[in-house]
Amino acid sequence: TEGFDDYLSRKRRDGAFGNDPEIQAASELYNRRVLVFTEGSWPEPVNVYSSSSASAAGDEPIRLAYRDGNHFDAIVDPLLPTAGLGLGLPGLQPGLADRSQMQRARELSDAGMTDELVRRKMLMVTDEEETQREIERSIM
Repeated sequence: TEGFDDYLSRKRRDGAFGNDPEIQAASELYNRRVLVFTEGSWPEPVNVYSSSSASAAGDEPIRLAYRDGNHFDAIVDPLLPTAGLGLGLPGLQPGLADRSQMQRARELSDAGMTDELVRRKMLMVTDEEETQREIERSIM
């Protein structure tokens, strides 16, 4: 019943609660299934949120308890402390980011990209993005 911009403005305020759209967004953002349970529903969730590729790597789902008709609590298994490890990075492999960054640096170096050229290229892309955003704002 409210406009999208009003909805976003309301959700940005401190203390605003999330609901179905935010849980679905979290599932997609973190590429993890989200299982919602209510009192008496265990072990079957009452709702499952999932992106098209969520948990493809076998990551534990995020589990939530829906309580009192208006509140979600995280359900954490104390015997499975890795359930939250790498949240947002399914299939996290420690050290992979460092190796990836080093590989990219080698590729840039091999391609003759100096730090100055990389910086100029990044600034150019940033300027183009900012210009495009301003054009879009002026059209609205």
